[in-house]
Amino acid sequence: MGGVAKAVNNREEAIGYLVDVLRRHRAKRVILSNFPLSDELGLERVLKQTSVEVIDEEADDVHKAEIGLTGVLVAIADSGTLLLDGEAGDGGVASILPPVHIAFLRESQMRLNLAEAFIDLKLAFAQGHKEFVLITGPSRTADIEQTLILGVHGPKEIHAVVLP
Repeated sequence: MGGVAKAVNNREEAIGYLVDVLRRHRAKRVILSNFPLSDELGLERVLKQTSVEVIDEEADDVHKAEIGLTGVLVAIADSGTLLLDGEAGDGGVASILPPVHIAFLRESQMRLNLAEAFIDLKLAFAQGHKEFVLITGPSRTADIEQTLILGVHGPKEIHAVVLP
């Protein structure tokens, strides 16, 4: 549906891909969600080393972020959908406000279809989580004269970085 899936072999390749996207978009400000893989990859440190400002999701200037970084609960292979758990630090404004969204996940978080993903969703519900976001490709609309426009109601560009 227009998103980019990038399989990488290790942390270094994931960071290299992130830095390439940051440079290509000349990003100066990023929203970094609080997700476990972020700490493991050292994303905050990488952003500081590349002179990119990390904006808090609650900050007044959150609208100035060019890129949002999140984790995912699961990714659904047959539709290219990312299922984010807002209460686990995956969702929030980082996935919907900036023009570019980059999600990081492990291969073990991949599910073949929505039916398989419902198992993870049911478990998250049982743990008390109630806020979820399903994203299938960049934002798109054809409300005006049936002309397709990307990025009106969300990111224009979505990347899923898949680690082993």
